[in-house]
Amino acid sequence: MLPVSNQNCRRALEPLDLTIEAVLAAGVDTGIPAMLAGAQYIAVPRGRWTYRNPAGEIARRIDATRATTVLASVSALQQTLLGEACARIARGEAHTALVAGAIESHGAGIGAR
Repeated sequence: MLPVSNQNCRRALEPLDLTIEAVLAAGVDTGIPAMLAGAQYIAVPRGRWTYRNPAGEIARRIDATRATTVLASVSALQQTLLGEACARIARGEAHTALVAGAIESHGAGIGAR
């Protein structure tokens, strides 16, 4: 065994923390990270975790106080959430929408049979 410095290790993050990190990085990628606070629609597909309102937590962390938040059922495809986000923008109901990913449960256990 070799000793490992804490500087060389990154602590493991919870799925929600990883998702929030990705959302914040996406904001930086736009060049206007402050625009995240203006999101009106935030959707997250249900994963194998037990968070009650991950979209609400994302909204809280990015200060999107007026966002409609959605936790989609396991059977909802990510494409369905993207389609709804686009439809809301097309209808003028939102100008900024976030669809955050999650670990999918659909294939869970397939290899364990």
